[in-house]
Amino acid sequence: MSENVNFDEIWEEAIETYHATTKRTTPEREVFRQICDPEDLRNHLQEHQSQFKSFTSSDEKILNRVNAAIRPFMRLSERTSTSHAASPFYLASPIIGATLFMFQAAGDIAQSYKYVEELFGKLEGYTDRLDEYIKGEVSPPLKKNIVKVFACFLKILACSEMIMKTKKLKKYTKALFLGHDENITKAFDELERLFEEERGLVNAIVLATSQQIKKDGQKILLSSEAAQIEMEAKQLREDIIQWSSSTNFTAQYYDYLEKRQKDTGTWFLEDPKFKAWVGGQGNSTLFCYGSPGAGKTIMATTVIDHLERTRKSNTTSVAYIYCSYTDGVSQNPSTLISAVLRQLLQSRETVPDAVLGVYEDKEKGRPLYQDIMDMMKSMVREHEVLYLVIDALDEAMDKNETYAKLLNAVEELQEEANLRVFITSRSIPEITERFEPDSMLEIRASREDLQQYLDHVSWRAWIRRDENLTAQIKNGVADAADGMFLLACLYVQWVQGLTRRKEIIKSLEVISHESRERSEFDRVYDQAYALTIQRIEGQSPEQIKLAKQAISWISYAQRQLSSTELCSALAIELETDDLDEDNIPSIEEVISVCMGLVVLDKHSENVRLVHYTTQEYLERTRCKWIPEAESEIASMCLTYLAYEAFRDGGYTVGRDIDARIQNYPLLPYLAQSWAVHVLMVEDQMLHLALRFLQYDGSVNAVAQVAERKGHPGGGVAMNTTALHLTSRLGLYLLSKELLSSQMGSNEDGGETRISQLNAKDDRGRTPLMRAARHGHLAIVKLLLDSGADVNVQGGPNVNALLCALQGNHREVVDVLLNRNANIHAGYWPANSALATATNYGSPTLLARLLDMGTDDLNLDRALYLAAERGNLEMVQLLLARGAGLEHDGAGPGATPLMVASLHNHEAIVKVLIQKGAKFYVNDGRSALTAATIGGHLNIVRLLLKSGAPVNVHGGKDYIRPAIAEASELGDKKLVERLLAHGADVGAWSVNYGTALVIASAKGYLDVVEVLLDAGADIDLYGRLDGSALYEASSHGHDAVVRNLLAKGADVNGGNPLLAALQNGHIGIADLLRDHGANIDAPSGHYSSALSWASSEGKAKLVRNLLDYGADPDMAHGKFPRPLQAAAAYGHDQIVELLLDRGAHVDADESDEDQDSDESEYDEAEEFLPQKAQFWDRYETEKGEKRRASALYKAAKNGMLSTVQLLIKKGARVNARRGRFGNALHAALNGCP
Repeated sequence: MSENVNFDEIWEEAIETYHATTKRTTPEREVFRQICDPEDLRNHLQEHQSQFKSFTSSDEKILNRVNAAIRPFMRLSERTSTSHAASPFYLASPIIGATLFMFQAAGDIAQSYKYVEELFGKLEGYTDRLDEYIKGEVSPPLKKNIVKVFACFLKILACSEMIMKTKKLKKYTKALFLGHDENITKAFDELERLFEEERGLVNAIVLATSQQIKKDGQKILLSSEAAQIEMEAKQLREDIIQWSSSTNFTAQYYDYLEKRQKDTGTWFLEDPKFKAWVGGQGNSTLFCYGSPGAGKTIMATTVIDHLERTRKSNTTSVAYIYCSYTDGVSQNPSTLISAVLRQLLQSRETVPDAVLGVYEDKEKGRPLYQDIMDMMKSMVREHEVLYLVIDALDEAMDKNETYAKLLNAVEELQEEANLRVFITSRSIPEITERFEPDSMLEIRASREDLQQYLDHVSWRAWIRRDENLTAQIKNGVADAADGMFLLACLYVQWVQGLTRRKEIIKSLEVISHESRERSEFDRVYDQAYALTIQRIEGQSPEQIKLAKQAISWISYAQRQLSSTELCSALAIELETDDLDEDNIPSIEEVISVCMGLVVLDKHSENVRLVHYTTQEYLERTRCKWIPEAESEIASMCLTYLAYEAFRDGGYTVGRDIDARIQNYPLLPYLAQSWAVHVLMVEDQMLHLALRFLQYDGSVNAVAQVAERKGHPGGGVAMNTTALHLTSRLGLYLLSKELLSSQMGSNEDGGETRISQLNAKDDRGRTPLMRAARHGHLAIVKLLLDSGADVNVQGGPNVNALLCALQGNHREVVDVLLNRNANIHAGYWPANSALATATNYGSPTLLARLLDMGTDDLNLDRALYLAAERGNLEMVQLLLARGAGLEHDGAGPGATPLMVASLHNHEAIVKVLIQKGAKFYVNDGRSALTAATIGGHLNIVRLLLKSGAPVNVHGGKDYIRPAIAEASELGDKKLVERLLAHGADVGAWSVNYGTALVIASAKGYLDVVEVLLDAGADIDLYGRLDGSALYEASSHGHDAVVRNLLAKGADVNGGNPLLAALQNGHIGIADLLRDHGANIDAPSGHYSSALSWASSEGKAKLVRNLLDYGADPDMAHGKFPRPLQAAAAYGHDQIVELLLDRGAHVDADESDEDQDSDESEYDEAEEFLPQKAQFWDRYETEKGEKRRASALYKAAKNGMLSTVQLLIKKGARVNARRGRFGNALHAALNGCP
């Protein structure tokens, strides 16, 4: 009891300290003790705290994080509670109560809730450690430490609450993450000290129960390698998913799904055209057009949801793309297709070899467009059906014609397999002409859909009470909207802002008249938006200003802004050196004053205009409504970037950069986009911009954050100068101003100015390289005229000419060449100007370089690259200039012909064949194999027709013949074509075996049948793989197994029975046994299937094998018997089962001859450790290998309970076995 009192005293003292720190009132203390679990916390917040309910977009996420951190408190509190405590959660209750008061302190500031979430994310790391430490009995010393840990947590929550109440969020960040608050820092330090004490206490417990811990530890050690491999595989999969694309449409999908009313779009899903598209055969495209605001995005989301819920197999997948006018900077075919690739990878547990190969080839660098397409093709081929939904294709109609390139990519993918595409768009001629009339379907909101929406509107109370008025509004809005969801939304917003019944009735007459009179959508929407602007203008001056600023930022922003970013932008005050947190508006107020024109997406927490027609309306009218928006935004951008907090420069540690961004959340957006805003009004911003650019630290800080998007591991782009920045961003006037100021300040004849002109940042780029890469011709000329060195080298593939070529900027290239740029400056052929032009440029640029001369090696490399990229004009140009045909590349595409065959560039393949290109190289790689790997039957036909040999043999183990590659793909037509031209059906590669083995492992029954009919040896196998029957059994391909057995496959070759059992294919194991499989046949490192199952601890399988008649004493050669295998790993249940079924308790490990003199040692005196040297010498002299009994194995591995069981069953304790003699010797030598 005294110990319990001691615990209570510690805890009560901690609670009193908390109350004193937070100045809790008596009623608050009562609430403090009433909140006992997370559910009480949730209910109290929902019932009593209106501010919390308003944060519906993030409350679940926050509470989930809080629950995760509190859960270990609940478990540990229950286990350490005192006998007289009123509740088993008496320790956890104050923690939960303190959490409640933190939420109250957060008030109505959105960012505060994010800080609460992040605090509990940090605390979760400690509670997880607590949970892990306490797995067994909780000792009094450990219990005391746990109570002290709880006290530390309470102190941290108290200090955090007090800082939160100041509403100084930046101060809170510094306190929590940067250690600027002494009390919080001390509390976390105390936590670390207590955890160190815990480690010692836990170690003591471990030592006190060493025998059992050792047994458990042995099991962990045995599985650790497999666990490590699994963990590494999962991490690799996650890394590859992140590498494949940074674009993730999932949040958008769930946002739209939540906005959709139940049963919306049912009429569409029942349409015969839609049903035919879903359930049809082969490729198909359904193009669904609709007027602006008709609900196309909601319908696309409805289709995605329907397909996800009704798909019937793992070989059917659904992917989607949401095009958006706000993502013009990052929206291109590569990012959109790679986003689909990401979704397909996320739906799989393993990464396909084709994707893994590109990832490894690129050494984690970004894949090119062709790489993305190749990976997508391999993924598409793996599906029985792949549905792809593309929403708002018309919003990809940019200057780069992204919509057309995306459609071309989709059509290319449809050539590979069964890809069914669903597209929504406005009815625009350039798009609709791409589709047949039979594949089109109109989208418009049905009357039922509109009624569903209007029934779920939260009408104002006085309107809701007037049932007749409510019905009149619903009917009037539905009639006026006439199938347009957006119009219905705008009209509802307008009606909700009216205050009298008469006004509403008159308004309904107005919108009804507009509906009947309208002849085009723009005019109708303009009228609706004008009504909304009228409501905005009717607010107070401060509200009008806030609305205009918010709408300006959103409409001019280069990407969607988060709610935190927007609120930070709205808090910027000109002529200040820092952001005043008291000036940050709440996002709820921002949304409110914008009267429905601005919405907050719940899942992504991004703020956007309600519809793209809103953007179009603003673009037509903002010169009148918000005429100064461009200059105001540019001024605010430069004011923010000139803040004093950035003048200390960039950081070298990633967490420091994260802390800076945490304090200044708008910084990443401005670092990326400030120049776009300034460029519109550059001549007005020179003074303000130079105020920012005069500080080298500010320039480096901004450049670092701007470039860190592609380098999330830490700081980059240090040593960036103001001239680097303006040159890269195309700010000509500012670049000129900077150069003028440098010239005026130098008294050394311009040497300092020249050094600035040629200065390199940490990535080796000079201002000239930056300008050349981005195609800023005027700045390139300005820098060269000012003395910049055209041939400065920044690395093996970095100079101004290569940068310009990479950007395909022809005019810049001409200027640089005219200024004597060296075309031979690359360090090796892969990075030469010629290779770069081929990779990135145009035939015109390539011809320009060729006219200046090049060497043969660069010419040959360029031809290879042109063939790989599929550029026929470049290939012909290079051949005409004498390029060689046999450049040796890596992988299956060794030569230009092979790489063109691999990527299905048929026209280039024809040209290269006509020029006399060889069909193969000496190591066995061939154009035919490359075409087969790509699955290109047309190229295979062309090569065979042109005389390509079908059987090419080389000396490399990893190179497979074409017939094997065709079997790997499961392409029956390819296999048949190759066999018809004489392919060797028995062609064998060391690592992979035969085509039959490969097809069997993949489960391609039709290919297996074709190969067998062609005479394939059914029992031939390679070094790393088993026979065809073994592989089919291992991978669970029932139909293939049956076919092979029917054709006479050796049922015991390589032990396919064991392969089936190892992988859990019991049905196939039964089938093999019924066909005569020897259940005791040896395989691999085990004497039998029973030995393997015994070593793995699979008790149920062991029992089944014994029931099937497996010999419990079976041994083959040097491999262990089942009893030894089970005993070595401490599987007591299996040991007992084997002994009960007749296993000999003292049998040797194997059936090899034993030492003939062994008996003379059986009754010898007790062996002492110091005699080990003699025993080893004796064994060496005899020259015989001694084998271990089950007891010996268990003793050596420290399996105490197993040793006791074997002795109980009669095992001889002093029997001599193995290197160390008897079981005692083994135990002494096996234990640390």
